[in-house]
Amino acid sequence: MRKLFLILFFVILLVYIIFFPHQLQKELVVNPSWVVETTAAEGGTDDHPVPFNFDSRFGYFSASGRVLFSDDVVYRAAVSSELFINYSSVSEQLVLQNPEGDIIGTIDSDGYPFFIGERLFVIAPDRMTVTEYDYEGFPLLHISPGAAVTSMDAGSEHLILGMLNGDVSLYTDSPDPVYTYYSTDSRYSVSYACALTDDGSRFAAVTGLYPQQLVCFEFRNDEYIPVFRMNMSEVYRRNLLLDYSDDGRLLYLETPGGLDVYSTATFLKQEIETAGEIRKAVFPGEKTMSFILSSLEDSSQLRLYRSDLGTIADLYFPSGDIYFYLAEGCFYVGIDGRILRYDIIEG
Repeated sequence: MRKLFLILFFVILLVYIIFFPHQLQKELVVNPSWVVETTAAEGGTDDHPVPFNFDSRFGYFSASGRVLFSDDVVYRAAVSSELFINYSSVSEQLVLQNPEGDIIGTIDSDGYPFFIGERLFVIAPDRMTVTEYDYEGFPLLHISPGAAVTSMDAGSEHLILGMLNGDVSLYTDSPDPVYTYYSTDSRYSVSYACALTDDGSRFAAVTGLYPQQLVCFEFRNDEYIPVFRMNMSEVYRRNLLLDYSDDGRLLYLETPGGLDVYSTATFLKQEIETAGEIRKAVFPGEKTMSFILSSLEDSSQLRLYRSDLGTIADLYFPSGDIYFYLAEGCFYVGIDGRILRYDIIEG
């Protein structure tokens, strides 16, 4: 009888394995590929130049490790994959140049240029106006929200501004907001962070003091409605990290011990502990690897996470101004005048 039971058990087990296999998560291996000095510019062009900007130097390199363009930062530099602006502290004209260094346009402004994704913006020195420009220097959108801008984010077609008076306004292609959230539940009104999904269907903000709140909105039935509100246990009096994953399925918020990561479908929270000050967090999507770059006392730490946010590995680098860029199947790290490529391999 026992022998028959064992035979039956193994037959059932074999049938289960064949017809209901359990997919194990593939092992991810990170392999160093190459290292190059940022000053070793060879020139030339590339269909997909990778921008870098760290350690008082900026430029472009190729996926094969060839530095295409490299120059010293004058005061600050705004750099995207198609355009850069290297400007001084007293600039009254911003010069737009392509990755080869050719001048393609100018902007008459004493403001500060920056990119969100590939969109180019200039904010006035008093932070009272924001203007978007095309890559030839022509203005596309000029916004004067009526209060100093304290936080900002942009998607492919939408733009969100958080203001000193606590208002959070959403814009598209007009200087008039399509929606404004007025912070009224706190003793003091001010916006410390705002974030927007790429398609503009969701946005979030951290506003107010006593209490300080995280508020989240979604676009449903042709209007934005509040879907989540939380009084924060820790109070910040500075800008803090708040952002969505690239696919919009996760929202992550800086905390004293690391990050709180929320599902935008359920708002269930997962806490991630980090060491040191977070310099950059990259969450491509709900089912992909994620990365957090932190500054420690005497080094920098890059922690790699699985799709379930479990730790894969820690990479350590010298302390200092550090650069991180995620690409398809690999990532790049820049430190001490060098750029390193690491390939991500599924075992």
